Amino acid sequence: MKDRLRQIIQYKTNGRQRPFAAMMGWLPQYLHNLLIGETFGLKAVVTILEKLPEIDARWLILGQGEMIDKGAVADMRNQLYDVVDDIMAIERFIPIMEASEIEQLRDSLAQRKRMDIDLDTLSRWENKLSEREIEIRRKVIRAQRKSEELCKQKKAKK
Repeated sequence: MKDRLRQIIQYKTNGRQRPFAAMMGWLPQYLHNLLIGETFGLKAVVTILEKLPEIDARWLILGQGEMIDKGAVADMRNQLYDVVDDIMAIERFIPIMEASEIEQLRDSLAQRKRMDIDLDTLSRWENKLSEREIEIRRKVIRAQRKSEELCKQKKAKK
């Protein structure tokens, strides 16, 4: 099992033991003891599997199969897509958000968590965005009419 642990350390931290120990919440001495084959028990296995869900448990415990669980990776990828979808749904409202709402969005992004948006806020944003789009269309139509008028004016005589 210690050899598989070395492979995981190589995979996650390019073989650097101290950053790996920190990632797992372990003291470097504890990791050292695991790597020399001492005290490798269920607690260490559970910690690895909790912190690194892409590691295949069967591989870690029995040495069978591949290190990376393709199903877990697919699940993580789907979760990432969901987060990106959420971000893209909110992104279109940024131009009409109030300063406090932008600050709330910044905080959520910094903490890597979902921004809580109630239905009233979402409805208000939708209305503001709709009003903004209507105003932009009006401006475009006015600009097109003005352009057409300018094109229709007679050319000056020489």
